[in-house]
Amino acid sequence: AGSAFRRALAAGRPLVLVLDDLHWADKPSLLLLQFLAREMGAMRILLVATYRDVELRRQHPLAATLGELAREPLCSRLVLRGLAPSDVAAFIASATGAPPAERTIAAISDMTEGNPFFIGEIVRLLLDRGPLDAGDDPAWGLTLPQGVREAIGRRLGALSDECNRVLTLAAVLGREFRLVELRRLADLDAARLLEVLHEAVDARIVAPVTRAGTARAATRYAFAHALIRETLYEELTAPMRLRLHQRAGEVVEETHAADPAPVLAELAHHFYQAAAGGQAEKAMTYAVAAAERASTGLAYEEAVGHYERALEALDCAPRPDDARRALLLLGLGEARMGAREREAARATFRGAAAVARTLGRPDLLAQAALGFGGRAEFGVQQDAEVRALLDEALARLAPDDIALRSRVLSRMVGTPPYGDTMATRDALSAEALALARRADDPATLVQALNARHWAFLGPDHLGERDALGDELLALATQTGEKAWAFAGYDVHFTALLAHGDLPAADRALDVLRRLAAELRQPLEQWFVSWYCASRAIGDGRFAEGERWLREGLAIGERAQHPAAQAAFRGQLLWLRGEQGRSEDIAEVEDGLSFLLPLSPATRPILQSALVNLYVDQGRIDDARRQFELVAAHAFRDVERDEHWMVTMAMAAEAVSDLSDATRAPHVYALLEPFADRNVVHDLLRAYRGSAELYLALAASAMREWERSTGHFERALATNARLGSRPYVARAEYEYAHMLLTRGRRQDHARVRSLLASALATSGELGMRRLEAKVAATTVSR
Repeated sequence: AGSAFRRALAAGRPLVLVLDDLHWADKPSLLLLQFLAREMGAMRILLVATYRDVELRRQHPLAATLGELAREPLCSRLVLRGLAPSDVAAFIASATGAPPAERTIAAISDMTEGNPFFIGEIVRLLLDRGPLDAGDDPAWGLTLPQGVREAIGRRLGALSDECNRVLTLAAVLGREFRLVELRRLADLDAARLLEVLHEAVDARIVAPVTRAGTARAATRYAFAHALIRETLYEELTAPMRLRLHQRAGEVVEETHAADPAPVLAELAHHFYQAAAGGQAEKAMTYAVAAAERASTGLAYEEAVGHYERALEALDCAPRPDDARRALLLLGLGEARMGAREREAARATFRGAAAVARTLGRPDLLAQAALGFGGRAEFGVQQDAEVRALLDEALARLAPDDIALRSRVLSRMVGTPPYGDTMATRDALSAEALALARRADDPATLVQALNARHWAFLGPDHLGERDALGDELLALATQTGEKAWAFAGYDVHFTALLAHGDLPAADRALDVLRRLAAELRQPLEQWFVSWYCASRAIGDGRFAEGERWLREGLAIGERAQHPAAQAAFRGQLLWLRGEQGRSEDIAEVEDGLSFLLPLSPATRPILQSALVNLYVDQGRIDDARRQFELVAAHAFRDVERDEHWMVTMAMAAEAVSDLSDATRAPHVYALLEPFADRNVVHDLLRAYRGSAELYLALAASAMREWERSTGHFERALATNARLGSRPYVARAEYEYAHMLLTRGRRQDHARVRSLLASALATSGELGMRRLEAKVAATTVSR
């Protein structure tokens, strides 16, 4: 009758039946379910039944029913997994009314494995402690919520006392544990241990950890859920935990005496938990070893935790040891830098410096100063604290401490105001390199070579850069250090851009991309992003270039590099200058306003950029006044650094646009020795095509038409060979403009051809200002 009733109901419209908590059903109810499943074939009925598989044993009535249902053709089983981290975030936001911090999401996801009930209980307990702010770091030492404990306690209560004892010992070993160590900790023979564990396996409390494709018996087991392990562990008293961790550490230590490297993190954890009981020395020793191993594997966040615990263990030591504290702080600072926690790292190095002063240890002070200065932070805006620390360290170091003196001098090369002049860079880097060669330490030598590269930027030392890159690569080959190889290829890539050998530069860039992927460090990835942007923009692939720029900015800011915004805005100015879009003027002005105050060394190039902006806006008087700031001393006071080539190229544009025949010879004379170069900004890797174009403009301003013609012809050929379509189009327009200014009718056919090509390219690439200038140029018949 019931079946007929349901069939009649479903005949009118589809019917959905939901049976919840099927694991509590008795056998008659389950038999009814089996009958209904067989009768459903002709009915418009969807039957949804839910049950908790962890509640099942082989003898449970539902186990047999599920086997029968599996034979029915319309029956399917859907296993519900835990919520994904994105769903956990939505769950927490819904419960708290605010988006949670990333670390909160990760911690709750790991702890609950996405179980909605557990998530709700954890969030409720955290909210009882106060609002969850975006910057919160949840205190995971909190007591488990009562609801979670009760749910897990019911499952554990069904197990024997001996099984619970063994599981408690396993909980001390960790979420995952090895049989060999659990057997010694539990003082059971192997056969009895497996019997006891089998009870927990049947109850879905633990499960063997097996590798795919192997038939060997499992040697490792894991708790089915992190909170099961947490519940067992929480039931231990503090003294019992301390004793068990000490014993667990000893067992792991003895078991892996021949090769402790794979278990260093476990040893560090156990002896840290036992530090208050007299194990502080072992806790620190293993924590540092584990941190160094984690750093070698680029797991810097893990290394940070180990160093922090080592410092806590130091507080449990019987006697104060400030020298050790300073060393631990230095290690923690390096790990925090690697983990992209720049401000926390600087605070740590600041603390290390204070301890070093108290100890009277200039060597430790120097290491703190170097760490505080950051990695790859040459050429950023002035930082008085960095400079003061470096000055203090150098003044205190003994003359015979040549390795550290070399490193401090190397870091000074890129530190304002030392790095603002090429003469100072040269003197400091030469001394650093000489000391590094005497020290016979490859790492110190690499730092000195990188500093020397900083002294070789600009137009005057391209050959020296080639040799320097070769030496860096030789050191990388000898040691297998990928970061050193990256530095060598970086030097070569920049030099090849200046040489105008773009195929070779692209090959170097391919290697840099591969190395950045292998190093998995944001700094190298950031560099590669802006190098790819430079190549795309130089080829006229502007949309692709902007995508690379914005990706690079995101990476640089995640790395907390202080020059991330400056590098982005500098390259964006270049891109917007080539696009010449009127809607971007506000963005260009904002970028110049941001960059101008940063460093005196960048002032000439940015003032030259302002000249070009004013010319484009028709503000010729403003352009002349601005150009006077750059050209007042015939450009003699423009530092011949990484900005010089681009500054002089823009000066050539200015003398042409402003018809400045007085300054044009100075620009021409300065650029002429570099006629075969590609005009490159050595830091941004931004380039503006062949120097021949800018010599042509200067010669045109001098009204030396034949000389200008030769330069224009070579500029067209070189830029075409470079594949720099934006600068081919610029050269075509400027060449046509010069020929029209010269005023010979026999040039008109050539002018029309040049303008037609420039118009087609500028239109295709989206160079709007150039396109408008070309379109407005008329040639009489």
